[in-house]
Amino acid sequence: MGLDMNLTAKNYISEYAEEGKRLSSAISDIIPETTGFHIKSVTLSVAYWRKANAIHSWFVTNCQGGKDECRETHVERQALEELLALVKEVLANPKRAPELLPTRAGFFFGDTEYGDYYFEYLKHTEVQIETFLSNEKLKEWDIYYRAGW
Repeated sequence: MGLDMNLTAKNYISEYAEEGKRLSSAISDIIPETTGFHIKSVTLSVAYWRKANAIHSWFVTNCQGGKDECRETHVERQALEELLALVKEVLANPKRAPELLPTRAGFFFGDTEYGDYYFEYLKHTEVQIETFLSNEKLKEWDIYYRAGW
C-alpha cells in the first residue's frame, strides 16, 4: 500500500467525427462493431507517481480546495503550468523546497525528508508535465488528478 497518484487527460470523441471513426477501426478487434458499442472518449495516462507526497500536497491545496478525498479532480492547464514552474524553481534552488513544495505526512505517504528521493520525483514530474504541456495536439484535453492509498 502507499500513495499512488495519477494525472490523466481526457477528450470526448464523437463517433461521427473522423477521429472517432479512426479509433473505432483501430480497436475493432477488441470491441467488434457488431456489439453496437461506440467510443465516446479517450483517456491518456499523463503522469504517475508513487509516494510523491509534496506533489500530492500541492494538488490537494491548489486543485482540491484542501480536501484530500481520493476523488478525481479537474485540473486547469494553468495550474499544471504553475506546478511545473514551482518544480523548476525548487530544482534550481533546492533550499527553497520546504517553502515552495513542502512534503506532507500521511498514512502510507512515504518519506518527508528533502533528500535524493524528493528531488528524483521532482525531476520525474518536470519531464512528465513538460512533455504533456508541450504537445500542441493535447491543448484542448481535460486534465484530471486522482490519488489513492
